[in-house]
Amino acid sequence: STAEDGSGTYRFRLGNPDLTVGATETTDTSFAPATGLADGVHTLYVQERDDAGNWSPSGQFSITIDTSPPTVVEVSSSSPDGRYGGGESVFIQVLFSEPVVVSGHPELTLETGEQDAVAPYVTGDGSAVLLFAYAVAPGHVASDLDYVDANALTANGGAVRDAAGNDADLTLPPPGQPHSLSAGNTLEIDPLHRFAYTVGPAEVTARRGLWDVTGDTFAELGDDQITLSLMHDAKGKITGTG
Repeated sequence: STAEDGSGTYRFRLGNPDLTVGATETTDTSFAPATGLADGVHTLYVQERDDAGNWSPSGQFSITIDTSPPTVVEVSSSSPDGRYGGGESVFIQVLFSEPVVVSGHPELTLETGEQDAVAPYVTGDGSAVLLFAYAVAPGHVASDLDYVDANALTANGGAVRDAAGNDADLTLPPPGQPHSLSAGNTLEIDPLHRFAYTVGPAEVTARRGLWDVTGDTFAELGDDQITLSLMHDAKGKITGTG
């Protein structure tokens, strides 16, 4: 500062605009509190004295302290409760205590029998909810789908952080306990999931698309159509009647 602007003497006070008492008077332009600040928003007030001894109006600055990591609040699914078979998808949501920033490709490992499934991260960067997509595959089985354990969510070489840069605590509610996936949803993964197909002379129309049939396998059906009840086992073997 100059002689016209002030004397270069300042006083600071944290959390109180009254600087006539309890303020720190100094010629330094920086201020460090005597003790550490708790998480939250704090306001620092400052004045400068002129050569005549008059103090300027107070200026103020907001300081945000955030040292607390985001934590997982709940795991749930946006998919309807019910039975899911091969080729179907289940969408799983992980709710954090605050918005998080995602880098890389986090993963969620699910308990699906002998072969644990991995649900990759899909979207949610900048929000408090991260979405994971699980694609059911042959060999997967679960009477009430959940993740393998409380450490099933990993950053997978990336990072999940809040806006202040604190790494998220990725610990999940224990499987089967309140706020876990199975506590709020009933999602059955069935290795013997049944499908109904309509069969014509040269095609099989399935719920998940059109299957072309070569040769004259269905030639004897003429113009009529029938429905076959098919199922596949955990190894993908298909059997059926019709």
